[in-house]
Amino acid sequence: MDRLIELLTETAQRIEASEHDITRFSITREVDKKTTEPTNTLVLIETYKSRATFERHFQAPQYAEFQEVLKREDIIDFSDPNEAEIRTVRYVSGHW
Repeated sequence: MDRLIELLTETAQRIEASEHDITRFSITREVDKKTTEPTNTLVLIETYKSRATFERHFQAPQYAEFQEVLKREDIIDFSDPNEAEIRTVRYVSGHW
């Protein structure tokens, strides 16, 4: 888990520097409700200015490099629903 968080953090910094149409890239970690200890569940919140920005993100060099490291180090396969759950949502209301 620590290595995944490290890679996500590095990637988030690269995204912030190069993909200016991504308005949010947050890495959060679920905690146990009773103990408040961290679980092995991460929640990434990514916000894009447009659908085109979203699609370009997956073509960016840093995304490909990130996926390559995940595969090489056998950390997680985001395409495997047993390892990762990916949802696309639309903002409705509230304050971030």
